[in-house]
Amino acid sequence: MYYTQLWENFQNVHSPGLLRQVLSCYLSSYISRAQFIPLNLVKQYLLLISDWLHQYIDERLSVSLQCEVSVHSVWYSLCQSLFYIIIFHHHDIIHHHKEGLSFLCKLNIDRIITSKLNPLKVCLGSVVELFASIMSKYEIVYCYSVIEENKRCYLPVLTTPTSGNTSLETIFPFDPYHLKR
Repeated sequence: MYYTQLWENFQNVHSPGLLRQVLSCYLSSYISRAQFIPLNLVKQYLLLISDWLHQYIDERLSVSLQCEVSVHSVWYSLCQSLFYIIIFHHHDIIHHHKEGLSFLCKLNIDRIITSKLNPLKVCLGSVVELFASIMSKYEIVYCYSVIEENKRCYLPVLTTPTSGNTSLETIFPFDPYHLKR
């Protein structure tokens, strides 16, 4: 299956970071837009993605993590993929599955968004806003305090070659298509 190939290739640590970012974007766009993908498969990929994100954080606990797009671009891309898939499938997960809300809580999104990597600062603003709205509506996690803190900390006064970029380059290749079988 296409999504299986995307995920397997994404996990290849020997692949260039940019390729892994693109694979992440294709995976999330495909899972979000392909109407024929069953909900249990969507949930399976949400678990795989969140597990990968948590493992990445765990493996770097001894290192001083900072919000650096150039260093953690693959993590940020996959994090945005998690947000994006949830945006498109939250309604089905919550309303058509009796354990839907607890499933989303089980992803431990709070740990991801409050990590020192600070994905809400880096991911695409429109994705962050939609995701935050959904998380707040269902009381899964409150993102707005992090978003407000990020706004206060962002002072676009001077950019130097060492300051780096604080936003993630993004593509969602299957937007605005509704993929049918």
